[in-house]
Amino acid sequence: MTKSSTKFGFLGARALASAIATNSSLKKLDLSWNDIGPEGAAALAPAIRKSKAILTDCNVRGNNLDDPSATSLAEVAKEKRIMLFGIRHDQVDAVLYGLRLQSEDAILLASDLSVSHSLTSLTVASNKIVGQGAQQLASAVLAKPTLVDFSGIPLKQLRANRLTKLELPKKGLGVPEAMVLSELLQSVNTSVTSLNLAFNEIGPEGAASLAAAVAACGSITRVDVSNNFLQAQGVKSLREAAGSRREPLQSLLVGRDGERRAESPPDTP
Repeated sequence: MTKSSTKFGFLGARALASAIATNSSLKKLDLSWNDIGPEGAAALAPAIRKSKAILTDCNVRGNNLDDPSATSLAEVAKEKRIMLFGIRHDQVDAVLYGLRLQSEDAILLASDLSVSHSLTSLTVASNKIVGQGAQQLASAVLAKPTLVDFSGIPLKQLRANRLTKLELPKKGLGVPEAMVLSELLQSVNTSVTSLNLAFNEIGPEGAASLAAAVAACGSITRVDVSNNFLQAQGVKSLREAAGSRREPLQSLLVGRDGERRAESPPDTP
């Protein structure tokens, strides 16, 4: 059943929800780009949960959802093994680079990643994913051992401790990628000594996440996060993390606007 691009809004979504709840044969539903909004999603989520149909795909991408409405749909989708963002169940590689995806989109993607048995590579670089969406997507990536590549981050090699240098400049990496890297460097990888994330888009939120890895990972001696829209808050987070280490970093680069400025870590009290 395809309803894509008809723009029937939340009132149409409510009417459709009534039909879905009593339907027992529906398998695929495309509701993408219909402006159903949070109200439409609030009607659809319980209807999908109630339906006895074996629904495998319900594309709700591009519907001006918010975090709570995306989360309510994701909860149902994970229970019933339904894909929400247009990714096929048998899809191996998904490239969503530079599509202005936001937090609610990432919540739907995190659900699809949890449901998928086939996806091994996912790219969401150069988007606008922050906050709850970034956290949920990062958690889904970390919980998926069969995912080997996330926006160019070599997950398989990091998990296997096969890398001493991590070179990831100019890849459009953002907050979810920074969260994934930080967790892997703290919990799994002990071999990386040099981390180059120059000219990405991690921002202050991503910097705060990476700061935990900088503080905790004694193996890391060089960090380059120059030209990453860090702002004063992000620079402060990283410098404080560097200053809290037992062994000081050899180099911390946090310059901006084309300037690669070496920041000497402050003396440890």
